[in-house]
Amino acid sequence: MTLQPNIQFANRYKLKENLGIGGFSEVWLAEDTKSGNMPVALKIFAAGTGLNSAGLAEFSKEYSLVFNLNHPHLLKPTYYEDWNGMPFLVMQYMPNGSCTKLCGKLSEKELAKFILQICDALHYLHSQEPPIIHQDIKPDNVLIDIQGNYLLTDFGISTKIRKTLSKSKGNQSQSNGTTAYMAPERFSKKLEERSPIIANDIFSLGVTIFELLTDELPYGDHGGVIAASGLDPAELPATYSQSLHQLTAFCLAKDTWQRPNAEEIIAAAESYQKSGIWLLSERLSKQVKDTSTEHTPIPPRKTEIIVTPQEKERSKSKPKFPIGWLVAGILTISMIILLFIWQPWKSNAGVQPIVQQENPVSEDQSNDKKAEEQLKEQQENNKPTLKIGDNYAGGIIFYLDASGKHGLVCAPKDQGKYVWGCYEKEIGGTSKSFGSGAANTRQIANNCESNTAAGLCYNLNLNGYDDWFLPSKDELNLMYKNLHKNGIGGFSTNFYWSSSEHNAYYAWLQNFINGYQGYYNKDNSYYVRCVRSF
Repeated sequence: MTLQPNIQFANRYKLKENLGIGGFSEVWLAEDTKSGNMPVALKIFAAGTGLNSAGLAEFSKEYSLVFNLNHPHLLKPTYYEDWNGMPFLVMQYMPNGSCTKLCGKLSEKELAKFILQICDALHYLHSQEPPIIHQDIKPDNVLIDIQGNYLLTDFGISTKIRKTLSKSKGNQSQSNGTTAYMAPERFSKKLEERSPIIANDIFSLGVTIFELLTDELPYGDHGGVIAASGLDPAELPATYSQSLHQLTAFCLAKDTWQRPNAEEIIAAAESYQKSGIWLLSERLSKQVKDTSTEHTPIPPRKTEIIVTPQEKERSKSKPKFPIGWLVAGILTISMIILLFIWQPWKSNAGVQPIVQQENPVSEDQSNDKKAEEQLKEQQENNKPTLKIGDNYAGGIIFYLDASGKHGLVCAPKDQGKYVWGCYEKEIGGTSKSFGSGAANTRQIANNCESNTAAGLCYNLNLNGYDDWFLPSKDELNLMYKNLHKNGIGGFSTNFYWSSSEHNAYYAWLQNFINGYQGYYNKDNSYYVRCVRSF
């Protein structure tokens, strides 16, 4: 059936106005005739065509996963049903509409508010297990309530649902998102790189931020397709602060690892509200330093001398070898000859010999020192040539320093799944939780429970070594990039604890599914992989 105004939809909702049509759905302003004609927004999927019973069952199953989500800046549906094969959601009506009308009008101050609210909602979605990837962040999917707050909508539509809806419209190749906002990796030739990851949403957020500030798209209508080709995005106007330029550029980075996570963007916005500077995280600041290059100064341009015709005529009569040059050459040669004559005379003029130092180093001592240095050098040179992925020093190398002879190894296999906390028993049966670095603090680790992540690593005796510790989140990141992404190490495609603490209740995890990090409750059990240095 064709949807049009004044139709009684689902025998309850009187359609009033079409608020928008997307690739998979239509949004209508309607009156709920069973609730005093209260205005509501209906998001109707597969409008006009409907889904078969299998499609409806899949849709219902997928949406049940997000109905328990609760965040103040997510526009949560209040009701789900289907009618004539068309699944639909009932949502609060937002008369102020979407952020699309704000494009090109948002100030940095208002942008900070936008980021704090929407990124907080995004971080909430990304922190679910498994993470919920929005896949279609754009101004049109951010609504404004009557208090002027921003709410993210259209979340929870999984790839599976999108494919089901796409088939209902007879389009097998419908993209999961809007091209102008999609990240470059979504257009990769490698199918495994097209799978939704958290970094996709950050790229889309970067495009959204750029559009809200300028009313332009950084890559035009083709978004990640252009970014994948290696072209740089358009730059923000100079009227915006340099720190905002940098933050936006990181969000739009082609390399997924260079993009910030939602929490880092929130911290930058909080910094701006306090100091007027979008302060980058330590990780991002380091990338700025690493990628910056020293520009070689351009040498001054030589000024061309303008010669008049009269000067040209005079120059013809001048000898090719001026007299001044000849005189200077003769004087130079004369000085050299005088020096040769003067030196022997000076050496025989009774110059006192150099006095030998008191207590000279004996020849035997000198030889011993040389032998010691040679032995040390020989020992260093005899160290094997090492590389990432080698089995060495009791584990698998995942980091090497500049010398290539020292670094970090991880245990050859997982130590199991454990809770994070490391506890010291106190008098009276109470306990105190210790935070980041507990595994390396001897006086604390001595009392660590062996069934916790930190205590397990401290008490581990593996391959002849007993100095193992729980890795930091940066070290876990290196393990993911240098080993797991190359199929080395036998890691579970799951979550691993780090020693890095977020606060009293949460610690940082490395996601070995898509490479991103988040903080999770310390009472949860996740995998542990201990490390040691050599």
